[in-house]
Amino acid sequence: MIKKVKWLFLWIGVVAAMTGCTKLPDVGDADVTPSEWQLILDSSKKSTLNIYQDYTDPLAKNWMDMVMKPYMQDKLGIKVSINPLNLGQMLPKLKNEKLNEVAIGEADLLILTKRGFDQLKDAGVLYAPFSNKLPNAALNQVGASYENMWLDGRLIDKMATEIGKNQLVFFYDEDKMEKPPSGLSDLRKYVIDNPGKFTFPSLDTLEGQAFINTLAASLCDQKSLYEGKLTIAKQQALFAPVLGFLNDIRPYMWMQGKSLPKNAVELDRLFNEGQVSFSMSLDQNRATVLVKEEKYPSGSKAFVLSTGTTGFGQYAVIPFNSVNKSGAMSLINELLSADMQGSKYNAKNWGNLPSIDPMKLEKTESIKITGVTVKRNGLKEADLAAVRLPQIPSDKAYQLILLLKKSLSW
Repeated sequence: MIKKVKWLFLWIGVVAAMTGCTKLPDVGDADVTPSEWQLILDSSKKSTLNIYQDYTDPLAKNWMDMVMKPYMQDKLGIKVSINPLNLGQMLPKLKNEKLNEVAIGEADLLILTKRGFDQLKDAGVLYAPFSNKLPNAALNQVGASYENMWLDGRLIDKMATEIGKNQLVFFYDEDKMEKPPSGLSDLRKYVIDNPGKFTFPSLDTLEGQAFINTLAASLCDQKSLYEGKLTIAKQQALFAPVLGFLNDIRPYMWMQGKSLPKNAVELDRLFNEGQVSFSMSLDQNRATVLVKEEKYPSGSKAFVLSTGTTGFGQYAVIPFNSVNKSGAMSLINELLSADMQGSKYNAKNWGNLPSIDPMKLEKTESIKITGVTVKRNGLKEADLAAVRLPQIPSDKAYQLILLLKKSLSW
């Protein structure tokens, strides 16, 4: 009898070791069970993941090489290989592989920082569904937000996940100006009341496009702007408020609006010399760097319009013939962790804005983002998130730029 009791307790111990003592991951409302997600994590260990990305920012590239790669190796057991993405070459390649039923592709994961999702989705070369299966997307992101549901004017349909973003900010010199303009109406009034003191970069630059996109996102009919396609006649009607705003301020702009600074660097120079009252950037920490380099006035400070500004998002997608879909999903999920989002948000590493909502995190996790030090002349993530306008579809942005170049000869 004693032997039977001993064997019973031994068996209970074995079962406990196999089940109860194994801590499965929290998956929140993701469309996957804890055990299913654990299988995905396990199958990606000791694998190689080929990432193709089109970042041009040296800080972004350095963060991926020096921080992300070793982190993913240590945390997930995934060896990451990072390659440059040329969508003009990748898209026809994937189309051809789809046509010829090539099941083993070279790319496991694509990171898009420019236009491309609409073309990839329309070509039917993306793997789905996957974003609904990511625990950290369910736990940490606002799933119902426009930027998590739409991209390039297309429904995401669980084919992409936003992993980062940037947003347009403005800079003024608080030693010369007590308070900057609040919203677009205040900005319009300031430009008219202070001739020659405002301009923005060329429409061929990301900063110039972000400013124009901000006008569109603020002034145009939202439903028409963000959904569906436009005829030429509808384009002109939709974008009329943007043209009206620019026509109002153009005579009062720097150089009477006859030309624009060729890039953000030239605008920075004009601002530093006091020729214009504001500069602008997609980097909320830019003033901190340029003040230190004596390329900005010492009183330079970032601000954002109360009516909102927009910017650009970065999205991860998985090709249909990725041979390491488990590894791709595991890595994307980890990119949505507080550790990774906080690391890339830190200006010392990169400064890229988080794509997750710190308010959805436990305090011990949210501090990894909210606790990141921001200098007095910068802006915190919460300040920007509170007034962020969704990224407008890239095809509409392209049509708007063409219209403005034709109408205003910029």
